[in-house]
Amino acid sequence: MNVPVFVDTGLSELVTYKYAVSANGTNGLVSAVSVDTPGAAITPPDVTPPTVVLTSPSASATGVDRSAKITATFSEPIDPATAIGANFIVRTAGGVPISGTVAYSAATKTIEFTPVAAYPNSAVVSVTITTGIRDGKCDGVAGCVLIYDAG
Repeated sequence: MNVPVFVDTGLSELVTYKYAVSANGTNGLVSAVSVDTPGAAITPPDVTPPTVVLTSPSASATGVDRSAKITATFSEPIDPATAIGANFIVRTAGGVPISGTVAYSAATKTIEFTPVAAYPNSAVVSVTITTGIRDGKCDGVAGCVLIYDAG
């Protein structure tokens, strides 16, 4: 049996599409359009991972205040349970961890790191945002590393 297949490309995530079909016979007869059923609707899932769209301080910044908070704003909401220090890692360029607290604001889609103490004088600070930070659909963020100089 020859079964025709139709592939629809260019669908947007999280938008519901409904399909109806009819058959055009070789003798010119056209069948009735199919009945609208729940099975005729499709909603492509969200498969786009969140991305970092803004950081403060910006990558490669110099003369940053030694007590500055570090923020990263995402392209979409993330799962607050993944906004933890193990996924937002702050270290000196030599790899020494810098202690601080991590908080997430769903309203602004922003993670904020507040250091417990001032960064070492003239330290190069490295921030690693891991793929452990995920949105509510389990899409992991593309890993990101930011480096800047603390005054």
